[in-house]
Amino acid sequence: MRYDSYHRRVILFGSISATAIVLLTVILILMNYISFRHYKRIDLTQNKIYSISEQTREIASAIDQPVSVYVFFPRTSRLFTYISYTLEEIRRANPLIEVEYIDIDRDLVRVQEFARKYKLSSEDYIVVTCSDNFRVLVLNDLAEFEYAGAFYEQQEPALKGFTGEQAVISALISVTSEETTTIYFTYGHGEKNIDDTSSKMGYESARNSLRHNNYQVKSILLAEATVIPADCRLLIIAGPQTPFTDHELDLLKVYIDAGKPLLIMLDPGESTGIENLLKNFDIVAGFDIVFDPVQCVPFASPAYLLSNVVAQHQITDPLKNMMGMFFIARSITTLPVYSEKIYSSVLVETSDKGWAEKHPDQEPIEFNPDIDIPGPIPIAQAVELQTEPFTRMVVFGDSDFLTNSQIVNLANNDLFIRAVTWLVHKKETVAIPTKTFDRETIAITSSQMRTISYIVVLFMPLTSLSIGIFVWVLRRKF
Repeated sequence: MRYDSYHRRVILFGSISATAIVLLTVILILMNYISFRHYKRIDLTQNKIYSISEQTREIASAIDQPVSVYVFFPRTSRLFTYISYTLEEIRRANPLIEVEYIDIDRDLVRVQEFARKYKLSSEDYIVVTCSDNFRVLVLNDLAEFEYAGAFYEQQEPALKGFTGEQAVISALISVTSEETTTIYFTYGHGEKNIDDTSSKMGYESARNSLRHNNYQVKSILLAEATVIPADCRLLIIAGPQTPFTDHELDLLKVYIDAGKPLLIMLDPGESTGIENLLKNFDIVAGFDIVFDPVQCVPFASPAYLLSNVVAQHQITDPLKNMMGMFFIARSITTLPVYSEKIYSSVLVETSDKGWAEKHPDQEPIEFNPDIDIPGPIPIAQAVELQTEPFTRMVVFGDSDFLTNSQIVNLANNDLFIRAVTWLVHKKETVAIPTKTFDRETIAITSSQMRTISYIVVLFMPLTSLSIGIFVWVLRRKF
């Protein structure tokens, strides 16, 4: 009898336990299912670093084509966490967006495959593809850095803000757009060669940089052309060494009168005929060489410039506190009396100690206030005609800064791509604010610091000791 009663209790308690386990398992499965279907995460950071904006979510969810995002960032990168959170949120907004992380140390075959296909040279990048369109995002597209002092002190620039959300969503808009933007480079006057892959002075890297931003790049020989092609959204003249013919200048005038933009890079010492064309836009390409003994590459000629990016224009606003590196540049100034119909803005200039040397062949090189132009000297300008045909133009006093060996230096490539974007009126960039990394600091006086030290060193240990003695006395007493 006693055995039967014990057996029934065992069965009863066992049944209750089994039922509880089954119910708990069902509850856990339902909770996981509900959480999967109704995913929600709360970002408690002040600047919402680990979440995306509603604007990004809406744009991503509206994409109706399959898009692949390939991430070639090592997990040890200081940007990897922010990139992965951003891409995960975008992927959740639209299942057509697939994200794949490539291990650059182990999957060398994939790394080399992408490097060959998209002409990539750096290690840290993101490739966004849709059909035949693609966009490559590099480190400077995804973050803002504080370069002050980093170049001279040989330090890694400090991370100032994360711009990955804007960069990725702009890339998604670009690759899913049916519109193609074609850019032409002139040749025939000794201009930089966009097909030159071996020479340090070639422009293959500049061409690849344009392709990485989903631009089509072609060449044109103006001497044989009867008209500049209609699909030319931007014409680039990069470092001509010989004069343009009257026929070629007439083609350029017709092109400009149609409201088409120009990007012109003129090296010192050359008279190409373009100089007279620029005067119609109140721009003077000086027959000089710019020197700056204060802001130049260490242990190099003062003509090897580290010039300030002037953050007073749509092109340069995001490049505040950054510099461009230019080797043997000419001044790009405005006429003393300029037209109100033309708006010009300095993009890059030297320090106050720089000057435009009118006789660079004389020794020693020094500033002559009677002949030379005192600094700061502009070496790049953006020009916009305020009336019909609303032509835009950007002029640099150097073409070497975009060569294969120089484009990677400082803000050179950023200046180039942002100038191109502004010239072609590209609208794919969305207004998503940069997520800054603000550091909160507390100012503590010496007396407050002593008080904290007393609390940590004396009060807290003595309090713990007193409580321990009190508990020991109570246990001995009772």
